[in-house]
Amino acid sequence: LAAQAAGAFDIDRALQTLGGYTTAHLADLIARAVCQAVHLALPERGGAENPAEWLGRVLRAAGDHLGEHRLLVILDELDMLLDALREGRAEELVFYNLRAVMKQLPTYRWLLILQDSFFYERHNRASVNAVLQECRDLHLLPLDSTWADKLIREPSESQGIHYDDDFLPGVIHDLTGGSPYLIKAVCFNLVNQAREQGRTVITHRDLDRARGYMVSEGGRYFNHYFKYLSGEGNGVLMTLSQASDENDWVAEEELLTRLDSLSLGLTERIVRRELKRLASQGLVERRSQPRAEVRFSVRLFYDYMRTHYDSEIDLRGSAAPAGESGGAK
Repeated sequence: LAAQAAGAFDIDRALQTLGGYTTAHLADLIARAVCQAVHLALPERGGAENPAEWLGRVLRAAGDHLGEHRLLVILDELDMLLDALREGRAEELVFYNLRAVMKQLPTYRWLLILQDSFFYERHNRASVNAVLQECRDLHLLPLDSTWADKLIREPSESQGIHYDDDFLPGVIHDLTGGSPYLIKAVCFNLVNQAREQGRTVITHRDLDRARGYMVSEGGRYFNHYFKYLSGEGNGVLMTLSQASDENDWVAEEELLTRLDSLSLGLTERIVRRELKRLASQGLVERRSQPRAEVRFSVRLFYDYMRTHYDSEIDLRGSAAPAGESGGAK
């Protein structure tokens, strides 16, 4: 309703519902979602039309049907399609066709949502880069304390559930580093605990349980951190997790000394390269004053890495430690 009032009509579609990884599957998903949202009968695909041409015709019809409203198509969880491409389950043509449709309809608006790790690796795939070159980058930074407080409080308060201590939202912000995804995951757990016990308040004990659960089930919550993590980066993070008891700042020289003592073959050049990469991916933060120091950006991820530390660090792969398998995002 807010979108319509502003003169736009948004179509939000998560690609988790995608039935396959071809242009036909993607075109069908978008076309059906658009027609359902704008209350338009789905046009049949002509015998000579390819999926991209048909989708373009459907979107033009939807735009005409909306009149003065503008169409905004939001493709959430684009990572699902990128994952399939990386694993050989999707065809490169999907992205070239998506780009063709976008260019055919220059007055339409698209919002493509994907994780940082995929965005940083986009240059490795010409087809993916072809689509993203048509877009303007909007990097969602971690939320500051004010916006995090709104995301933490408002959804639960709308359901009649409150925090019994005004300090709790600040603790959640500190634990998550302001990550909207992790904030939502923590709060979902907290609200569920209160509901299951018939309570309308969230307590410190609830947060302790949520924190313990997310650390023990980290493969589900931090899998996106490991998708493009190199073996060397994994070794650096594991070692960093043991260098401090409370995720305090650690001198980079101390980290280098610790890594050298493990005889992993990580030279200073490699370590500093990995630290730069980890910082660009939002996994660590660095500062240069009063000396070069580093720490985890997200306290929960630090807890996870420290809990699942494996002294037999394997630099050959980038899988989650302690045999964790990736789960749903």
